[in-house]
Amino acid sequence: MRISTFRSPRPARQLRTGIVAALVAGSICLTVRSRVCAAELEEPKSAVPMGHVTKVPSSSFDTGHTGNLSALALSRDGKTLVTGGWDGRVKIWDADGPKERATLRKHSRGIRSLAISPDGKRAASAGQDHRAIIYDLLTAQEQQTIILDGRVLSVAFSPDNKSLLTGSGEPSHKGEMKIWDANTAEERMAWRLPREVWGTGFSLDGARVAAACGDQNAYVADVKSGNIILTLKHSSYVRRVAFSRDGRYLVTTFGDDGRVCVWDLGKPDDPKDTLVATFQAHGHTLHSLAFSEDGKRVLTGAEDQAAKLWTFHDGEMKILATFPAHSGTVFATAFGPGGKQILTAGDGPHLKHWDVGSIRTPKTR
Repeated sequence: MRISTFRSPRPARQLRTGIVAALVAGSICLTVRSRVCAAELEEPKSAVPMGHVTKVPSSSFDTGHTGNLSALALSRDGKTLVTGGWDGRVKIWDADGPKERATLRKHSRGIRSLAISPDGKRAASAGQDHRAIIYDLLTAQEQQTIILDGRVLSVAFSPDNKSLLTGSGEPSHKGEMKIWDANTAEERMAWRLPREVWGTGFSLDGARVAAACGDQNAYVADVKSGNIILTLKHSSYVRRVAFSRDGRYLVTTFGDDGRVCVWDLGKPDDPKDTLVATFQAHGHTLHSLAFSEDGKRVLTGAEDQAAKLWTFHDGEMKILATFPAHSGTVFATAFGPGGKQILTAGDGPHLKHWDVGSIRTPKTR
């Protein structure tokens, strides 16, 4: 993408086996036993890792949203950018410029999450107004509107472009993770969870999905059977989840003080719930978590006004750089093609672009 106008780990403690019910297409599926793992989490004894507070070429532009820019998504080829704000508007941009193509006013409340399908043909938005909306990016027209029982907090497309995953719920109430047919908006599968679902994600092979839940758990489900196969216990509400590129690891963020867990999930036919590492990544709540396309880097953004770039190898995250990105919360982040550029969205309507191509990843032994 080129934007031309931009001048320490402890092992998990195993608990007794529990019973979790999954719902498929709105009806009870087979109850399934899933191992529950409780992380023995302690307050960090060392300072929050900062890495090198990096000065790299950066610039910003005003997206024209009223209030905070709360969500963004960039197509895999880097040509299309979608932004969303607390004003309820979704904007589609040609990233090379950037040049605004369309402003869509389909939500009556703020945007929580955005996603672009892997083939770059569609986008989806998650709204505070209980709606998830799918758009045709070529025509900038609404294709499908999905109405849920609570705020829609997360959207993600499946790797094959055919399905949309949503996470929803109201504070202190039950939540839902659902899979929908992206063409017809027909509900394919649903999981009723104890609290609101803050974040969701597909594994790269599309075989598993994960939910970040307000009940202090992250859930991993098998898409084919509909069974929840793992319940990963945390000491506070879980905010974000992201699968590693090979699907072996799940990174989760939780709590109000910017903590992260890395879990080894094992193989699809032999799932496990080993806690590899837990540490404090930011000083305040993490709002954004993303893997680069090659899976070697992780990008985070939080309420401490910073975005951070990490290396990821065999379940280990190491800090590479810290960007003093915004004057307030960093709500959303995204990698550009090849991981050489990153975008950050924070307080106010400005989107920031950072050239990180000069930041080298240390060689692993």
